[in-house]
Parts: sequence; C-alpha cells; structure tokens
Amino acid sequence: AADAIWGNADINCPTAWVGSIAYTLQIFFDFSGYSDMAIGMGRMLGFHFNENFRLPYISASITEFWRRWHISLSTWFRDYLYIPLGGNRKGEIRKRINLMIVFLVSGFWHGAAWHFVAWGGLNGLFQVTGDIAGKRKRNLSKLSVPVKDAVSVRILKTVITFILIDFCWLFFRANSLTQAKEAIVSVLTVNNYYALVDGSLFNLGLHEKQVHLLFFSIALLMFIDFLKYKKINIIEGVMQQPLWARDILYVCLVLSVLIFGRWGAGYNESAFIYFQF
Repeated sequence: AADAIWGNADINCPTAWVGSIAYTLQIFFDFSGYSDMAIGMGRMLGFHFNENFRLPYISASITEFWRRWHISLSTWFRDYLYIPLGGNRKGEIRKRINLMIVFLVSGFWHGAAWHFVAWGGLNGLFQVTGDIAGKRKRNLSKLSVPVKDAVSVRILKTVITFILIDFCWLFFRANSLTQAKEAIVSVLTVNNYYALVDGSLFNLGLHEKQVHLLFFSIALLMFIDFLKYKKINIIEGVMQQPLWARDILYVCLVLSVLIFGRWGAGYNESAFIYFQF
C-alpha cells in the first residue's frame, strides 16, 4: 500500500497522509518483524539476542523513540561515537553538538545521499529541541511540586511525537530531496476531503478486500503490541492451554504464513526495506 501510493505522482492530501503513515508502519513491521525472527531462530539454536524494538511508536518524545527503535544500532552509536565525543560530560552546548553529529552520521550511514543526511539532521534537531524544552521544564519543576503527566498529556505527546517521526520518514523513504519536497507539498496541500471515503484508496494498487485485510492485520498487530505494553506474556498464556488448543493455534499460524506470506500480485521478497542497508 505504501509503495503504491508513493509510486503515484498525482495524489491528494488525504491519500498522501495515508501513504506517509503506511510507510511509517511498513518500516516498523519490516525491520521489527525479521529482528524478531532472528531472535526466535537464535533461541532455537541456543543463542539469546537482545530485543531490538520496544514499542517505539508509543514514545512521548524523540529521545524516548530512539531508546526504543533499532536499539542495537542506537547503542552502538552511543558507545562508539557519542561517548567518545564527550557525551554529556562537557556541558550542555557540547552535548547538543554531539547529538547532532551522531544523527548526521547515522543518516550518512544509511546512505551517501542528502535526503538521508536530512533525515538524520531532522531527528537530531528534534532531539536537541526536546532536550532544551525538557531542561526548562525541569528547572520550572524546582519552583513547584513536580506533577506527573496526566494520561491525556501523555497521549498528546505521543501523537505529536508520531507526527514528527512520520515527517522524518518522508525524507528516509524519498529517493532524493526533490521527491521529499514533493511529498511534503502533497501532505500539506489540502484538497479532496472525501478521498478516504469515496473509494479512491481502492485504485492505488489494492482492491477493497485487500484494504480491509490490511486494516485488520494492522489492528491485530496493534492489539498484540498492546498486550506486550501491558506486560501480558502471550507465549506463557498459550503454553497454559490444553495440547489440542495449542495444536489448532499452531496449524492456523502455519496456514496464515502459507496463505499470506506471498500475498499479492508482483510479490517481491527483496522488497524488505532494510536489505538495502
């Protein structure tokens, strides 16, 4: 769905937002999915790998997002670049410069192209801005009794963070700064308010039943992430069930992989996003 919308040169604002959010989900399911497969196969062979994604899209700040996203790479940059540069040990200004350097290098690491550098720079700028705002908030809290954020405030911060991350992914998905600029213009140009309900989405590579299946799959994955957020161990719950119930579940999962594992015309297994990195 994301590729179909991104491959369409003439799209309206609502469809552009759908394409942007679809890619935001696509890159997460893509990379988190086969990170989980690597962890699972490692355990089958007796190896224990650390978790690489920890519900990144529930983050309430860019800083929190990068503690939850691609943890192995973030940790590597912290240990081998941020800390050797001085980390936060040489004052606030140097700390923020170090953050910008790390994210610019991270962008360049993903590809020697300006749109990747812009992606890294934006993430660094958002993180530095959040750090400045957080410091001012901490200073103000010293003048009064600190109050923990209400649930509504946490939700608002999470939505804002998601929008900022989504905006950054525009540069990551684009093939050039020019294409990134065109994508930004598309999401900001308000037109065709009814594009989400007039059937236009069914003309972008997926027919109606496929779109419904896509939304159901996303909802199912979000539900599983919600259980994980609530620290409900799905595996333990499954293992507590009778043998016949587990066997039915295993058969259903295998059939799901066989049916949907190569879903759709033009399926291309090399389409995994992070294969290019």
